[in-house]
Amino acid sequence: MIPTVILPSKKLACPVLADILRETRARKNAFQFIRISKQQRNMISAALRHVCCTATFRLMSLSGSVL
Repeated sequence: MIPTVILPSKKLACPVLADILRETRARKNAFQFIRISKQQRNMISAALRHVCCTATFRLMSLSGSVL
């Protein structure tokens, strides 16, 4: 399978991001008292997507894939 650059979207194409979200959901019930505003949630999501895309891009660069 050829690695591709993952663009920020609602689809969880990145396993790392999927793992983070899965863990977050698992902890959600235990930490219901922590309230996060919608704006903060969006910022966190955007940051996670950015990290995910950057990591994928670096992996492609290391593997010598044609961009």
